[in-house]
Amino acid sequence: MAIYFLQVQKMLPDSEHELHKVVAWSLNCLIIGIFPTTDHQMKPLRGARAKLAGKPLVEAHAAMRGIFCQAAGDWKYLKETWKLPQSWGTPLVCHECHAELDGDMNYADASPTAPWVGTERTMVEYLQSLADMGLDYPPLIAIIGFCKSMIIDDALHDDMLGVRMEVVGGCLLTLVEKGYFGAPDMDDGSWKDRLDTQLLKAYKHWRAWLRRSGVTSSHA
Repeated sequence: MAIYFLQVQKMLPDSEHELHKVVAWSLNCLIIGIFPTTDHQMKPLRGARAKLAGKPLVEAHAAMRGIFCQAAGDWKYLKETWKLPQSWGTPLVCHECHAELDGDMNYADASPTAPWVGTERTMVEYLQSLADMGLDYPPLIAIIGFCKSMIIDDALHDDMLGVRMEVVGGCLLTLVEKGYFGAPDMDDGSWKDRLDTQLLKAYKHWRAWLRRSGVTSSHA
């Protein structure tokens, strides 16, 4: 089941918050599998809707239920919808773990022993961070079965065009430091000059691989 919210920037103040309450209520009805007795504001339903209250959503298949699996989106959507305290604009850049923009916990460190490995944030931490900042809980966390791991980064915008580019750069720097592309004379120029020498070799290796593999690249 896919839900799209368009033109959010044109909504009146608090409209998105109220809309999310309706979405959570609706999904919970689907998960429970029966028509509700109240609306999203806990007010009793009336008329034709009240007559359906308590009945299976699918009469012929009363055991059918919905399942909420994940909420995926780009980083801006995730930050605003889930009120993530950690984002690209804060020193603690990651809402998934304790990685930081720089320092010992640098998120671009892609090594297996990176300090941020194994520091995954819990659901309790997420809720506590909202409370510490005086923020209301996002309405969507009321969805039955919700946990923080269901907040999924968009594979294109957050991964391939986002964090992965930084991680690739971190991996390349690690290879350079280990002399994978041939360690230049350590007395030959500045650190930047020696780095540039190896990066040029890495670039040539990459161009040769593209030719051998018959692959094209917009950055070649």
